[in-house]
Amino acid sequence: MPKDALDQEIETKRQEVEEARARLRALELELQTLERAAQLRPAAGMNQRAVLIPTPSLRASRRGGRQQGAISKEWREILKRVAAVYPDGAIAEDIAAFGPAIGLDNLRPRDARQQAEKYDGLGYFERVGDRYRVTDAAKVRFGIGVTGSEPTVDGSERSDAVGGFTEGNESMT
Repeated sequence: MPKDALDQEIETKRQEVEEARARLRALELELQTLERAAQLRPAAGMNQRAVLIPTPSLRASRRGGRQQGAISKEWREILKRVAAVYPDGAIAEDIAAFGPAIGLDNLRPRDARQQAEKYDGLGYFERVGDRYRVTDAAKVRFGIGVTGSEPTVDGSERSDAVGGFTEGNESMT
């Protein structure tokens, strides 16, 4: 027998009632869970340990780690070399290639990428596509580009300082 408008409305209300019952069951389960959790919590009068998060003012000693944003001498040298050799940015493989020349013999591209991402967060590198470029802030903070001598990929230095030899400048006599 075909359903008329009244039969359709009855069916719709039955579905709404069933959905309401399902929602009620879910709410009852949630309530039971909360009540059980309340029973398991420690009593308010019990002695509870306070957890202190150490802050610089609460530290007993001034020792105990690096200053925020400090980097190792090896990575300072890598930043310096990346800035000089790859001013438009270097890929992780290029960065890792500097490792052996400065004593990081096992520096892998994956490790270089992870460190570059960390330094991106500190503002020392900036992402340019798949490359990492040394920021002006890092150059200022670590004195990169102020001496006049620039490292090359193999670790030797090219001098552009006054009195040095540059292309087109034979000697100063």
